Amino acid sequence: MKINPKILILTGLLSIFLLIITTLLYTAFSQPKRSGEIKITGLYSKVKIYFDKHGRAHVFADNLHDLVFTQGYLTAQDRLFQIDLTRRAAKGELAEILGKKGLIRDRFARTIGLLRSAEKELKSSGKESHQILNYYSEGVTAYINKHKHNLPLEFRILNYRPKPWQPVDSILIFKQIAEVTDTSWQLDLIRQEIYKKLPPEKAQELFKQSFPGNPTINYDAKKYLVFDDYILKKPNLTERWKKIKDNVALKKILEAPYFKIKRAIIEAADFLRNGSDRWEGFTWGSNCWVIGTAKNKNPILANDPHMELANPSFWYPIHLIDKKDGINFLGLSIPGIPGILIGHNGTVAWGITSLSADVQDVFIGQINKKKSFLYKSDDKWKKVKILRSEIKVKNKFKPYIHETLLTECGPILDYNDTKALAVKWSIDDAKDEDSVSAIWGLSKVTNWNEFRSDLKTYNASTLSFHYADKDGNIGYQAAGIIPNRKDIIGHLPASGFSCNEHWSGNIPFNELPHAYNPKVNYIVSANNKVISSDFKYNLGNNFLSPFRAVRISTILSQKKNLDLETNKEIQKDSYSWVANYITVQILEAYYKSKMSSQELLPAIQLLHKWDFNLSADSPQALIFEKTYENLFKKILSNKLGNSLSKDYLKEWRAGSLALINILISGDSFWLPGGIKSYDSLLLISFSDAIKEIKAFTRTDDPSKWLWGKYHTLTIEHPFSKGLPVLSPLTNAGPIKVGGDRDTISAFGTNNNLKVVWGPSARVAIDLKDLNNAHVQIPLGTSSQPGSPYYRDQTKGWIENNDVPFVYDDELITSSAKESLILKPLY
Repeated sequence: MKINPKILILTGLLSIFLLIITTLLYTAFSQPKRSGEIKITGLYSKVKIYFDKHGRAHVFADNLHDLVFTQGYLTAQDRLFQIDLTRRAAKGELAEILGKKGLIRDRFARTIGLLRSAEKELKSSGKESHQILNYYSEGVTAYINKHKHNLPLEFRILNYRPKPWQPVDSILIFKQIAEVTDTSWQLDLIRQEIYKKLPPEKAQELFKQSFPGNPTINYDAKKYLVFDDYILKKPNLTERWKKIKDNVALKKILEAPYFKIKRAIIEAADFLRNGSDRWEGFTWGSNCWVIGTAKNKNPILANDPHMELANPSFWYPIHLIDKKDGINFLGLSIPGIPGILIGHNGTVAWGITSLSADVQDVFIGQINKKKSFLYKSDDKWKKVKILRSEIKVKNKFKPYIHETLLTECGPILDYNDTKALAVKWSIDDAKDEDSVSAIWGLSKVTNWNEFRSDLKTYNASTLSFHYADKDGNIGYQAAGIIPNRKDIIGHLPASGFSCNEHWSGNIPFNELPHAYNPKVNYIVSANNKVISSDFKYNLGNNFLSPFRAVRISTILSQKKNLDLETNKEIQKDSYSWVANYITVQILEAYYKSKMSSQELLPAIQLLHKWDFNLSADSPQALIFEKTYENLFKKILSNKLGNSLSKDYLKEWRAGSLALINILISGDSFWLPGGIKSYDSLLLISFSDAIKEIKAFTRTDDPSKWLWGKYHTLTIEHPFSKGLPVLSPLTNAGPIKVGGDRDTISAFGTNNNLKVVWGPSARVAIDLKDLNNAHVQIPLGTSSQPGSPYYRDQTKGWIENNDVPFVYDDELITSSAKESLILKPLY
């Protein structure tokens, strides 16, 4: 019997309609209460909470327990699925809710040892940290218990209930973030492939990190270099370049046996980074700068950390007040972790960027599996320590039994019959670490010395902390556990499992890069190489291109009025030094060639009058980006092949610097076969870009090739891919954005020019005007679709202009949109 197609269509539409209605009803039912009173088991006394226009909470508690308890409770109220998924990813428990597809990540998490590291840190944490972790865990668990029958939609779809929160879970969040942001072992293996394929001096050119004008911070920093404008015309840089290159001999590279790691292990490591389709790599980065009163009327801190633009937003804004204990700090917390990582306490403001220090090394050595699993270290055979654990898999009766293989050089990630690859990570070697104490302690610091002392126990992602206080002082402190390497540079695999010969403890905290009130009276870091060549220790070679830091430093050095609004405008700056340089080379190549191509001339005319701003309404920006992509791919694939080129671009975060170095040097080695000059290569890349743009825009009119039309951001809910019909309810976008990886307003793309990473928050604080603090995130405070605070900050985040996160009690209460009182149940 044939079924009428119209009936099938109507049935389908009805099913979709019912799904949408059911989703709307459930999300409405599961929304948390933000007004009136709630009685909760576990509180000591009454807590008052005022929510502002964006649902950002100002928490007034009478004791430390209730303050931290309430932070945990509110975080669970708005971000429960986020924190539960993150701890599962770190523990290796995704397969329990996702089934077999989560097993690949679980096995890697158990092997790399995030839980082992977190449990070790918990044991070394101080009494106060244990208290804070317990209070926070009580708050999260209290929300879970009170709302077990109306949990957020994600729990209903996956059909599970979250477990109680434990103190170790908060430390796990630290470790999980470090695993994603500080991972360098993959890059070490890619470097080894490239060094194997190219002459060493040529391979090294792809990883150079020096550049004129890069603002460096030594432990006794006295000066900043400011980038000049020589790039506006064709520079003759060869002689200048020789003078500015670091005059330091290469350290001996230890020859390590080649080891081809299984692709599945790389995929497991990339599971949370979702980086496999990005031609330009995934750039964990940030901008941060502080300005002192010797240069500006008011001390200013500006910060915009760059991360994957995920749903929900990475940060959770909150204001925590316990006046009896002298606590009153406001800013951005990480869901699952007590305290505030970016913000101020009324006296001191602090912000962060990724330091990008190299904290992992790869060791490849001999093994013997004939009788028991042995590895060779110091000419002796030693037993591999085997840790077995059960991984529950959804819809499977029996658990998966996982084995972690441990050596003194860390866990073995892969092995064959005779060799194994192990990764040593500095966070596993730390002593007396206590990251919770460091982050919570920021609530009470009042001066530079207290600030530095507080950060000594921090042991998570290596970070550059920036400091500004009400008296106009500014400072910089690198933090995190960084290995003190003795005889290896650390960027290539080392031979053998005698790792203790190569690591001599960790760099002492007091000798990490730091600065206080430099003469220029501003401090900038943007994941650039913050140390000069004479720095005593080796921080590695994994820094990002210096162009954002150079641009920020240039603007700060030239501007006289640097009030809060000016700094917010700087955060939106889309000028590209890289675009400036390459565009000038294209124009000169075109004019020298005496070409009269009617196909290229309209684009050339557009480039000729460009100001090198990658604004969303700029057609020149699209022309440049596609030319850049074609140019770099041609250079790399000629020598590395397509697969290795893709791996390099995915993992090496200073690719633009490598390209600029190659163009400035003019080394014919990198020219593809049949191409005799860089002028020819530039024009071929430019011409290919124009053809490509015409094909996907379907127009020959360059004025319609607007960057923002194709460079769009859609912040997707994880479930929207499986249920696209819910996208209008769960996603934000598409949004037209400008910028690229090297502009201050940084946004990075995938293969289809779709934006996947950018400013995960925008913060600007004037220490003399704390009621005007700008604290904005891409979506909203709540992760629950249907909430008025789900994606209400997106417009203000894009424009970098929204309601401030106020600090004074009177303004808090007068501007509150809703208020809630939490009371003890008994």
